[in-house]
Amino acid sequence: MTAPMFYLGHEQLRNASVGHQVVVGGDEGRHAVAVKRLRTGETVSIGDGHGLVLDCTVERLVAKESFTVRVRAVYQIADQMTRIIVIQALIKGERMERALETLTEAGVDQISVWGAEHSIARIRADQTVKTQVKFDRRVFEASKQARRASRPKVTLLADRADVIRAIREADLAILLDELSAAALPEVLPSRRQQSECEDPPVNESIVLIAGPEGGFGDAERAQFLEAGAIGARMGGDVLRASTAATVALGWVMGASGRWSVSD
Repeated sequence: MTAPMFYLGHEQLRNASVGHQVVVGGDEGRHAVAVKRLRTGETVSIGDGHGLVLDCTVERLVAKESFTVRVRAVYQIADQMTRIIVIQALIKGERMERALETLTEAGVDQISVWGAEHSIARIRADQTVKTQVKFDRRVFEASKQARRASRPKVTLLADRADVIRAIREADLAILLDELSAAALPEVLPSRRQQSECEDPPVNESIVLIAGPEGGFGDAERAQFLEAGAIGARMGGDVLRASTAATVALGWVMGASGRWSVSD
């Protein structure tokens, strides 16, 4: 099993090198010692959440408050060639949090949440900060579980115009829509199919747009397609709003080369 991951700020890690000691305190230190029951001699990874990772050995535990590690190796994980963004319509309760978790575990680079026409849940103006903190925390924990070198960014989009703007800025924007005629593999072929093309597409950014429980409204669908999104369905079954984007992301990760043999 891979070593557990803990996160510290970049300023605390940027000058670390092999042989250095690093102290992990605060919430991360307390959780590691008191909850994870970390032990001296264990191997752990310490990251800044932006690609910098230290391979370390635990040397000292301090009264369920912190632990000290010795750095064995330092890695800077390069950014991926293709950046994948999921624009997820706001969904109700724990299903929203589950969507954030699974998207993070599957490797998404950014999750943008917006209140769709048919979204049952709504974020009031006075709830924005609290909701942002809640979503950030869920992604933080999921990133640790997945041992991610880089954590995905979570943003709250103000309205439909923000979604349209993201579609126009993307190299490829895919609207996950059960009413679409084309299947997802037709919109984004597998790597083998792409390699057989004389001029394979180069997508530096891919956006997936997933709707709420009630699907997209007619006006939303029309405006997103007009902005340049391409509709795609996933088989004959209808997936829940909390799982559709993650299932689609799995295909996109493979088709784009993000899940390569070298990974």
